[in-house]
Amino acid sequence: MSASPPPIDILGYSPIADDLEAAVRQADIVSTATLSPEPLIRGAWMAPGTHVDCVGAYRPNMRETDDEVFRAAEELGIDLSRREPSSVEEV
Repeated sequence: MSASPPPIDILGYSPIADDLEAAVRQADIVSTATLSPEPLIRGAWMAPGTHVDCVGAYRPNMRETDDEVFRAAEELGIDLSRREPSSVEEV
């Protein structure tokens, strides 16, 4: 078995969190790219004004955040340019 790759360091920060909730609670920006069928990020964890960027959940059965993330949003941008019309559900 090969060894795990060394942790990535971006300007002194690791993009990989050992404690997801703690990391989200202290973050100004949360970026996700997962294929998770269950929400990983909870709106209750985020402070007002947190920027959230979700790029992984591209099918109706995928969830990166819970509904509270969207309810709390001051602005919402959705890129539908590559979607089939039948795959877009009501937001």
